[in-house]
Amino acid sequence: MLLNQWLECGGQHEVAAAWREFAGTYAYERIMDRERGEDTFRSDETALIPFAYTYETWCFDRTRPDSAGEYPIVLWDHELRAATDRYPDFDSWFAGEVEPYLFGDG
Repeated sequence: MLLNQWLECGGQHEVAAAWREFAGTYAYERIMDRERGEDTFRSDETALIPFAYTYETWCFDRTRPDSAGEYPIVLWDHELRAATDRYPDFDSWFAGEVEPYLFGDG
């Protein structure tokens, strides 16, 4: 979902469509990389589920659920094709990224 249109989210269909687009883009890029002789299998986009877009893509990292089953939130860098840990769970991400946008920092 687009961060500035979170109230208009189309539900699971939008999430599914975003994931297919995300996976399709990188599947195509891997093909192009292989044709250029580049090894891009260090990237981990097959384990990530995108759910929001800001300056980059926010994803759930399905490879590392915590004891409650929550997935950590990572920021996918399209240029580096790598993810960096940012938040331990969705609640922390929402409090850090969305609430200040909606309600201000105060």
